[in-house]
Amino acid sequence: MIQCVVASKILFTAGLSLAASLVLAACASGGVPDAGTRVADLGDTPDLPLIIDLSVVDAGCTPACTAAQVCRSGICVDPATDADGDGIPAAEDCDDTTSGIGRLAERSCSSACGTGVERCSSGVWSACTAPVACDCTAGAPPRDVPCGLCGVQQQICVGGAWTNAGSCNASGECSAGTVEPGGSCGRCGTSARTCGADCLWGGTTCTGEGECTAGATETDTASCGCGTQSRTRTCSAACGWGAWSAFGACSGGGVCAAGATRLGSCTDSCSQEVCTSGCAWGSCGLAPGNACNYNSGTNWRSCTGGSCTSASCWQFCGSTCQYYTCQNR
Repeated sequence: MIQCVVASKILFTAGLSLAASLVLAACASGGVPDAGTRVADLGDTPDLPLIIDLSVVDAGCTPACTAAQVCRSGICVDPATDADGDGIPAAEDCDDTTSGIGRLAERSCSSACGTGVERCSSGVWSACTAPVACDCTAGAPPRDVPCGLCGVQQQICVGGAWTNAGSCNASGECSAGTVEPGGSCGRCGTSARTCGADCLWGGTTCTGEGECTAGATETDTASCGCGTQSRTRTCSAACGWGAWSAFGACSGGGVCAAGATRLGSCTDSCSQEVCTSGCAWGSCGLAPGNACNYNSGTNWRSCTGGSCTSASCWQFCGSTCQYYTCQNR
């Protein structure tokens, strides 16, 4: 039985489960395994070295990550980290160092008995589908093993060993997780479609859209007295809103601002017109605080009291818009 040296001190045999540790092994006999070969759990198959390429495996983290972290490429990181900037957090990314690989992915692997694939879903790689049993009995019926693009490879028993018969069949359209970019779409967005776990293309989606359609305008209004005033802004070529313009003149506000006053049609300076809540001038009336209309000194009224001694007295309105004291006629 061939033994392989791991990390220069730990010994493994081909019969040891690969699930215990995934490492790069060099055979004790002095031979160096081919780099890049990915093998499955060989079970109790004798005389086979464990060969693994660390560039395609998460080698684990030492010391172990905390409960709030995930191990990616031997480093403990925050689950929300997005090192490759593809919008998928490390906790769900099959390879957070490559933007072309996201939540789904497929990669080839092999054992001494044949080839297979590893499939990743939401950041977790499945075991290699390569067959682990090499020997067969003459006359055994053919068997099917998974192969690339969700296909099926038929194997037949030849000379006591399983051998591929023909090529991979029933393959899908694409490799799971592959993203195929399209053209522009929507509001300055980019279209793309993603290959699903069934190795079939999903529908086209539009991502990275802006907040508006290039060239579009938007109007905002505000009240001004009884009227309104407006301002506008325009969507840029990059599909982002520009700054608001200044408000324009007030329109539809009637003839005056509610509450405004003027002499207007009034014939006496003690009176005024007041603009109503409907922004129209009202009729003449005494200004606040005035008791009478001066009217050139001719405005008067009957009165009693004060210095008046007769049965009938009067008082005049002065220029201050207040009545003089009551006096005899």
